[in-house]
Amino acid sequence: MKKNLMSQFKMFFKLGSGNREFFPLILSTMKTHRDVEKEFANKLTAYLNESEYSYADTGANPVKYLEKNFFSILLLSILKKMDVNKKYIIKYGIIMHCLRGIITCTDNILDSESKGSVFLKDIKSHSLSNIMLNIVIQNILNDTISEISDNRAQASEINTIITKAIYSIAKGENFRYLEDSIEKPEIIIEEVHKKIGGELLELALIAPAIVEGNTWLIKAKKGIFEIGVALQMLDDVYDFKEDCELKKKNLLFSHIAHKEKLSVKKLLKLSEKPEFYNSSRYTSSYTELICSSVNTALSGFQILHEAGYPINREEGELIIEFMFNVRGLEDGWEVYLKTKS
Repeated sequence: MKKNLMSQFKMFFKLGSGNREFFPLILSTMKTHRDVEKEFANKLTAYLNESEYSYADTGANPVKYLEKNFFSILLLSILKKMDVNKKYIIKYGIIMHCLRGIITCTDNILDSESKGSVFLKDIKSHSLSNIMLNIVIQNILNDTISEISDNRAQASEINTIITKAIYSIAKGENFRYLEDSIEKPEIIIEEVHKKIGGELLELALIAPAIVEGNTWLIKAKKGIFEIGVALQMLDDVYDFKEDCELKKKNLLFSHIAHKEKLSVKKLLKLSEKPEFYNSSRYTSSYTELICSSVNTALSGFQILHEAGYPINREEGELIIEFMFNVRGLEDGWEVYLKTKS
C-alpha cells in the first residue's frame, strides 16, 4: 500500500539529521518556487485576461507541494547552491517553469491528457487549448530570456540551444514507435532515454549555464542528465504493459526480447497474459533494470556532490527511495534492497 504523504515527507527528511545543509536548502527553495509561480502568473496577465485562465490548486500542504514539484525544486536548489546571480534566481525559475509548461502542453496533445498548472477557460478544444497555451508560454519564455541576457547574441544563443534540445527530445519520442523488430537495450538508452530523460531534465539548466559561465553548474548539468536517464529507465519498467498496448519501444521490452531471443510479435502476445509477469523471463529483466536505474541515479547524485551540491551518493539513495515512494513504486525499491543484501 502506498505510504501516506506525511510518512514520505518524514522519510525524505531523515537527511536533516545527518545533513544540515540539504534540509534548509530544500525548504528555502520551496518558498522560492512559490515566488516563481507568482511572478509567472504576473507575466501571464500580459497575454491573457485573468478571466480567461485558471490555475490548478497547488495547495497549502507543503508535503503535497514538494511531491508535485520535486524536480523543479531540486533544479532550482542547485542554482541557489551554485552561487548564481541572485537577482536572476526567480527569472531562471520562470524559464524552468516555462519549459515545463511547453513540454506538458505537448504531452497533453500527444496523450490526450489535461495536465499542468494553467488551463484556458474559453477554448474547449483539447488540442487548440494546449496549442494556444504553448504559444503564450513561449512568449513568456522569450521575454524572460531577454531579461537575463547581456545582449541579443547571448539571448539568441540560449534560444537556439534550447530549441535544438527540444527538437532532440522530440526525435527521441518519435523513435519510440514499435515496428517488427526492436533495437538492443543500449540503443534504446542512447536514442530514447538520453533524449526524453537526460536532455529533458537538463533542459532547465541550459540558460543559467550559458549566462553564468559557472564551471560547477556545468558539471551539475551532467549529474542531472544521469538522473534524468535513470528516471526514464524506471518509467519504462513501470510503463511496460501500457507501452506494449500502445506499441511503443520500451527498455524492459528490449531487454527481455534480446535476452530471451523473442520476436516482437511473440513478446507482445506473452505480455497479454497475466502469468507472464510472474515468470522468470520477466522478473529477472525487471530486477536488472530496477537496479540499473537506481545505480544510474546514484552516479548522477555523486556528480552533483562533486560539483558542490550537498548530497553524496549514499545520501542520494534516500532521495531515490523517496522518489520510488511518491510514485507508489515501493515494490521496486524492495527489489533493489534485496539485491544489496
